Amino acid sequence: MFNPKSEYKDHTVDRQFRFQLPTKAVRAMRVAVIGVGDMGAEMIPHLVETDFEIVAYDKLPERLQLAKDAGAKVAGSVAEAATGADVVIQLTMSDDIPDVLLGEQGALAVVKPGAIVVVTSTTTPQMLNRVIEAAPAGVEVVDAPIVGGVRYAREKSVTFLLGGSEQVASKLDPVLSVMGIIRYVGKSGNGVAYKLITNVAIMAAEAGLREALDLADELDMDYELSLDLMSVGPMAAVVSRTRHQQPASAASLRRGRRHPALGGQRSRACPADLRGRAGTPVGGRACQGGLRSRLRRPDAQDDGPQQLIDHQNR
Repeated sequence: MFNPKSEYKDHTVDRQFRFQLPTKAVRAMRVAVIGVGDMGAEMIPHLVETDFEIVAYDKLPERLQLAKDAGAKVAGSVAEAATGADVVIQLTMSDDIPDVLLGEQGALAVVKPGAIVVVTSTTTPQMLNRVIEAAPAGVEVVDAPIVGGVRYAREKSVTFLLGGSEQVASKLDPVLSVMGIIRYVGKSGNGVAYKLITNVAIMAAEAGLREALDLADELDMDYELSLDLMSVGPMAAVVSRTRHQQPASAASLRRGRRHPALGGQRSRACPADLRGRAGTPVGGRACQGGLRSRLRRPDAQDDGPQQLIDHQNR
């Protein structure tokens, strides 16, 4: 009987699931993976190892070949992959959701009743609602954005922020738990919301790093030494991540040049891509208000919070 331990904190339900279906049920499960990018290419081998029937699709032939080499079946279209699937895992970027899930050629047009569609993108509440509204009767849509990058996917240690019913969460555990940890965060939509919150926290730390390097420039101090000193404190993970993305070169550290890991540009505490229509780059409050205004505008488009995704993936 499924009975996870629960811990209630205000309105948030915070749980981790470890639930296994009978062996025959697991082996009979057909899982469609839509998107074999950097993350999908690392996750598919874990799924194949469990004896699931894995069918993958990607629009790029070389990516599809990676899935085939890992032991997955490959499909020629989204519809072909999703037809007959018990679980459809969407592993594309947020911008690709309309193409792979919605419309006549999308997965929702062909999934069978009882299927579960898992939205893993860092996306917006508006986009998630579009997917939920388009789902046919009997098809469950859950949001399970992923925390953790490619290395975590390779090591089976990503975290899925799963929003939806507990019943659906228990059904998904045999699938998602082989790729990482399921963190149940409550009702549908909560996964997307919490992922946006965590992204903003990361961006705030990166913005602070930019400001610190601007100050180093003003004081004619060395960028690399400044980064070394910051890396011995609580900013260590942010500094390491920044260096890993775009390593600095000696020439770029000369006086008057901006650090290449930060795009080669001088920045302010509130990145321009987070300003709302009324937001101004004068500090944290304006930055928060700008993002809030984007999320709450009646005419809000998906490209507002999408900037959070683009910023992290630069």
